[in-house]
Amino acid sequence: MFWPTRAPLSPQEAMAYGQLAEFTGTCLARLDLLRQCREQAERMASTMRDIRNINAKLGQAERLAAVGQLAAGAAHEINNPLAIVYARVQLLELKETDQAKKKSLHQLLRQIERISSILTNLMNFARPAPPVFTTVDVGDLLEKTLSLAQAGLEKQGIRVHRGMAGDLPEIQGDAHQLEQVFLNLIINAEHAMEKGGLLTVSTRHDPASAAVVVGVEDTGIGISQETLTKIFDPFFTTKSEGKGTGLGLSTAYAIVASHGGEIRVESTPHKGTRMEVVLPRERNPKRVSGEQDSIPNKEDPPKGILVVDDERNIRDILTEALEANGYGVATASNGVEAMERLRKENYRLVILDIRMPLRGGLDVLRELTASGSTTPVLVLTGLAGPEELAEAKALGAAGHLTKPFQIDSLMREIRRLLGQESTP
Repeated sequence: MFWPTRAPLSPQEAMAYGQLAEFTGTCLARLDLLRQCREQAERMASTMRDIRNINAKLGQAERLAAVGQLAAGAAHEINNPLAIVYARVQLLELKETDQAKKKSLHQLLRQIERISSILTNLMNFARPAPPVFTTVDVGDLLEKTLSLAQAGLEKQGIRVHRGMAGDLPEIQGDAHQLEQVFLNLIINAEHAMEKGGLLTVSTRHDPASAAVVVGVEDTGIGISQETLTKIFDPFFTTKSEGKGTGLGLSTAYAIVASHGGEIRVESTPHKGTRMEVVLPRERNPKRVSGEQDSIPNKEDPPKGILVVDDERNIRDILTEALEANGYGVATASNGVEAMERLRKENYRLVILDIRMPLRGGLDVLRELTASGSTTPVLVLTGLAGPEELAEAKALGAAGHLTKPFQIDSLMREIRRLLGQESTP
């Protein structure tokens, strides 16, 4: 093919083409710089969102930790006098012959038990039991939880849609605690759909974070943005009176945090709420250990029961109840006094409070265990933490009762530990 020849560029044309090429190069360079600036701005915006989310989570964690410390202290201070009142009312009920008065005392006992239940829930939030890690199939656990809630969901006219991943990996977790979390979220969804609706329960595996994600979504009334910032606060609830204490979500938050996970919430008023529980696949359990001291063994015939508690009123009530059932009783107000008595005398049984001044119950248990003592020890745990109870059992505690306790339960436990069919 023949191409016609073109006349050489004039100096003016060459200069114009050169300027055009230079301008084009400058524009391309500026466009590339603009693209880089936009990408950098997007990265900065993403980083700022991450920082805000982290700060929000830190603020939530710090607020819950502070409230937890306050709750633990308040619950402990309330529980001891409550135990005294509970035991005293039981003794009065046992002695009362007038049926009308007996009925009133019985009603009073039920209300004390209600207060005790609230305190227990409060302590579960403030000091959740450390998870006992085992291999957990989250899909199976969710199905079990749904079966527990099925009757309530059907009664409310709520349909259930399952979106379970078929290849969901197992995780390391505490099945009992996680069931408590899932059941709480499902019940909350049920309460949000009083006129019926759709509950969607789903699972998925997030390989990027090596986590299993559980979703619980409802088509209920939803939650406002203002309320969303408070839903994990203890005692905060939007439910009507009698439908909740406001401790369910705060306890769930603490449980999931103890598994190294998190709870995410999205909600639109009048449309519904979606909760996501993110659980890492791997987690290492905590172990409990204790040191042991020693005391001399006693071979003398055992005497009565030694009651060790720093609350005088509790010592008095226990003494009254035990003596009424035919037992001889000695008392000590702390671990130091208890060890002085135990070095001098041998007892059939020791009733031992865990938390006491000067020397606590765990120290007493260590010394008794190291000495080879065969005296059974019944510990009173009050609101002692689960770690303390686990350590008490590891140190040889033969039984335990939680304050406030029922006198009948106390006597049954004493008879069991002493191998008796009836009181002496």
